[in-house]
Amino acid sequence: MAGATLAIGLPVWLAVWQNRNEKQKRREADDLKFQLKAAEIAMNATESYVVRGRAAALEALFRERLPDGFAKNLDPSKVRFGVGTQLRLEFLKILAENPSSREFLVNVWALMWPGDADPAWDGQANQDYSMWKEHKTYLDEQTPYTQT
Repeated sequence: MAGATLAIGLPVWLAVWQNRNEKQKRREADDLKFQLKAAEIAMNATESYVVRGRAAALEALFRERLPDGFAKNLDPSKVRFGVGTQLRLEFLKILAENPSSREFLVNVWALMWPGDADPAWDGQANQDYSMWKEHKTYLDEQTPYTQT
């Protein structure tokens, strides 16, 4: 009788144990997929500073499904992107399409975005840019205009 109980009970117990392990692994995989999708939603922004706000909103909505500090882990200062990235990519495309105008285009870009051309620029408004005068002089020579 004990042998029959063991012969029936052991496979049943193993099946239940295996089923629990599979459920736990599926639950962990689902949690990971959910967290990755939440991170994808948060990162789907045009500028990096928007990411943390989106992540905080997701964390507030899904407190039980997202780990503590989810929004803090998506730090925009660690990975920066934004409109400037798109502009730079477009600028590179224009440079590739107009190689003969490279110097002129680079000088125009430097006047529009002095922080890209001048490593001494620290991002403050109305700062006297060390390279600005160079680019302005070059453009004045290339594009004569009259002031009224």
